[in-house]
Amino acid sequence: MSYSNPGLATGNIVPNTIPLSTPLNPNQDQIQISTDSSIMREGCQAINQTGQLFTLVGDTVMKYWSHNFAIDSNGNFLGRDDPGPCSLMVWTEGTGSSASSLIMFSTSGTSTTGAPPGTFTKQWAIDMTTGLIQSSVQNGLTAKAGGGQGGGPTIGSKIVRVTTVATAADSITLPAALAGNEITVINAAAANAMNIFPATGEQINILGANAALSLAVNKTITFYCAVAGQWNSILTA
Repeated sequence: MSYSNPGLATGNIVPNTIPLSTPLNPNQDQIQISTDSSIMREGCQAINQTGQLFTLVGDTVMKYWSHNFAIDSNGNFLGRDDPGPCSLMVWTEGTGSSASSLIMFSTSGTSTTGAPPGTFTKQWAIDMTTGLIQSSVQNGLTAKAGGGQGGGPTIGSKIVRVTTVATAADSITLPAALAGNEITVINAAAANAMNIFPATGEQINILGANAALSLAVNKTITFYCAVAGQWNSILTA
């Protein structure tokens, strides 16, 4: 079951017209809350422990918000509203030894309208008991052979662990530096220092535009962005 108001103009918010006194079926109360081409929905799967939603989260979902795709009453993912990426935020109950959490997932890339959402990546999670924040991670990356700016593994997480640097100065390239961003890079390769480049036209510390920073084996570095286009870093001892 879904609720929507097709008479509203694109981009408007759909008001929740269900009276507060009306009980909601915990497995079928998906509500459409926007009417643009990639619809935002909210819903509940409180007692449903089957389907793709429960499998992805690994816990009972009390509430969810999905963008650009719907979730049916069995907790399975339906096709995209438009070709763009999909995102999902869930509030878990915290069954067994798990704590209640707020978790954000997203997909990357695009596909065709009606195609499944694709593979979801956990971007962050907040443990509602302790307040601890779990960040997104990329592990087991291989630095770009021969080095150079661009063309290596796509960096799209807060913590990045590179495990293969075949030759010295093989490289990765950071994403665009946006104010407030923070990325930690670990060189966990068996041998060889790796180069870390900024995005084209950007800078790390005072190295100059497009210049690489070298990260030795068994070192970790965290990059902070206070001003767009500029990364500043702190290196482990």
